[in-house]
Amino acid sequence: MTKIWTLDTRDTVLLDVVMQHSQLSYADLGPELRMCHARTVEMLGSKGVSYEALRSALVPNTEPELADLALVFDTARFDESWYGMAIAERVLPLSLIHI
Repeated sequence: MTKIWTLDTRDTVLLDVVMQHSQLSYADLGPELRMCHARTVEMLGSKGVSYEALRSALVPNTEPELADLALVFDTARFDESWYGMAIAERVLPLSLIHI
């Protein structure tokens, strides 16, 4: 089994809420997370994407002066053939809010 890079164990508030709501223990949640991870790795592999190669984009950056951002878009949801411009027009104005 490959290591799970996408789970930020320092911020598990959502997991805690789900566990409390569903009355699950960490022992119950572990197999479920591993199953979801295995499905994700398999699905990415079927598309020719190596999960291991995504590590730098998936692991949270712990250095405050560096800001990493990975944006993933479903290009099928855009009518434009050059979807990059449509995305930029929607996303870039939002990024100015944080400056």
